[in-house]
Amino acid sequence: MESTPKKAPRSKFPALLVVALALVALVFVIWRVDSAPSTNDAYASADTIDVVPEVSGRIVELAVTDNQAVKQGDLLFRIDPRPYEANLAKAEASLAALDKQIMLTQRSVDAQQFGADSVNATVEKARAAAKQASDTLRRTEPLLREGFVSAEEVDRARTAQRAAEADLNAVLL
Repeated sequence: MESTPKKAPRSKFPALLVVALALVALVFVIWRVDSAPSTNDAYASADTIDVVPEVSGRIVELAVTDNQAVKQGDLLFRIDPRPYEANLAKAEASLAALDKQIMLTQRSVDAQQFGADSVNATVEKARAAAKQASDTLRRTEPLLREGFVSAEEVDRARTAQRAAEADLNAVLL
């Protein structure tokens, strides 16, 4: 019989190592899939807040970046102030014109008040003159009967009294 050389027995270690590595890889893949599931039919939800300005205008500066966290009171953007500055200047000019108009109206009221005061003084003067003329006539008429004054003086007093009454009536119109 011929003798054949005996082959050294093969070690099972490399095969077991490959199987063990495959099992470790399989466990790792299952763990990854289980911890981070995926789907084609997914919906994402997030808290969103609509930002509505109190004034409208063109934005000239954006002070935040996308997805930046902000707090209440933080500056988000700057609006072009030129239209508002122009409207403010226009309103201030209108206010100044109205102030001038008020001043002119006040002067007119003051002038009318002065005129009314002047008319009141003229009326009082005419009343005083009419009273004085009436008093003079009342005093001179009895003196005519006694002969202390002439008829001409009484006529002058009567004429002065009528003229003073006419002046008073003219002023009261």
